[in-house]
Amino acid sequence: DSRGTQLHRALRKATILSVSARCKLSGYRCKRPKQCCNLSCGNYMCG
Repeated sequence: DSRGTQLHRALRKATILSVSARCKLSGYRCKRPKQCCNLSCGNYMCG
C-alpha cells in the first residue's frame, strides 16, 4: 500500500543523507568505495 511505500522512501532518503554527510569507517557496510573514509570498499565492507 501507499503508506508502506512512503515510509520506505523516507527511510531511503534518510540513509542517503547520512552517507553523504559523513564517511564510514573501516568495517562498516558499503556499496561504493566513495562511501568509505579511505575510499576502499571490498566485499561490502569499508577496508
